Amino acid sequence: MKRLQEKIVTKEDFKYMMEILSERVKTNKSITDNGMLDGMIIGLMLTTEFTEDLFLGKELGRVLDGTMQKLEQIAIWSLNNHDQLDKLL
Repeated sequence: MKRLQEKIVTKEDFKYMMEILSERVKTNKSITDNGMLDGMIIGLMLTTEFTEDLFLGKELGRVLDGTMQKLEQIAIWSLNNHDQLDKLL
């Protein structure tokens, strides 16, 4: 996650990454061997408003338990696939 946070420094960087990921979902080009999981996690990233704060390293403050569970899954997926995400960016 640290390498991704070094590349994603501003909101524009985060928006660029999300555009790339959403385009990959639209064109059905998976990032890993499990395209269904990729689509689910990218969907969570697009719909969870705290995802930007997670990638930018900002303080999250108080977060509901369900949202925290989503962020955990996003962080785990990002860590497991940081090489592929690094190549995309």
